[in-house]
Amino acid sequence: MSWQKGHIPWNKGIEWEKRRFILTPSPELSYLIGVNYGDMRHMKYEKKSQFAIGLLVTDKDFVEEFRRCACSITGKKPSRIWETSRVRKGRKKEYGWTIFSKKLFKFFSETLDVHKPFIEGYEQYFLRGLFDSEGTITSCSNKTNTQLRLSFGNKEVTIYSLKLLDKLGMQFKYYEFNSYKKRIGKKGSIPYSNDFIHRKMMYTIATKNKNIIKNFGEKICFTIKRKQDMLIYLINYVFKKYCVICGKEFEPNSNAQKYCNNCRKKNQ
Repeated sequence: MSWQKGHIPWNKGIEWEKRRFILTPSPELSYLIGVNYGDMRHMKYEKKSQFAIGLLVTDKDFVEEFRRCACSITGKKPSRIWETSRVRKGRKKEYGWTIFSKKLFKFFSETLDVHKPFIEGYEQYFLRGLFDSEGTITSCSNKTNTQLRLSFGNKEVTIYSLKLLDKLGMQFKYYEFNSYKKRIGKKGSIPYSNDFIHRKMMYTIATKNKNIIKNFGEKICFTIKRKQDMLIYLINYVFKKYCVICGKEFEPNSNAQKYCNNCRKKNQ
């Protein structure tokens, strides 16, 4: 099977797309592969023989980047981004965009082994798409809960991402845990209070190391402004302190350090 000849091997009896394009390794395709293992939606309309991929999330800038990459690959003009008209109580407004393409639908339905040759050389873009979809960054003033984390249910992709991060000089820790949810039941019944059911296994890579998080901000970063602002805040504020004596900014070696290296040497 070759994706670089500009055709789909199994499209017998189905009309070709109006715009034929060739899938070659690129930053845009690598980014979409990362999103594919996260929030990307696959849609198949059997009655009309139509195939589509799309995105429906609460971050509009994420959808805009998804649209830019997809249109750059296919050569199609970008259509408008739509938003949900009805917003449920307690939920944010969602933005969505869809592109009809049988070739993209079939390609993104393939396994990781098929996608790996298209990721090589553009690993940072693949990781950016993955962290935009499933990544989480938390901040706390005392640094104890400051963490950069990627967590979802695909073990193969999680381990592959761990290897790519290690290749880029970022050593994350790997965890496995069971995801539980509370069993639904009427008040007064046996499973109502403290009974939980197993949902699925979750696979996580995470780090609290400030140097690794800084390295992540320089090499990968986020497309989503909400997450990128938190990352910048972490690097510029949480990971820095001001000397009690001279007032200059310095990077502490520990949470208890209150003096910069120059003032500490003078006081000794």
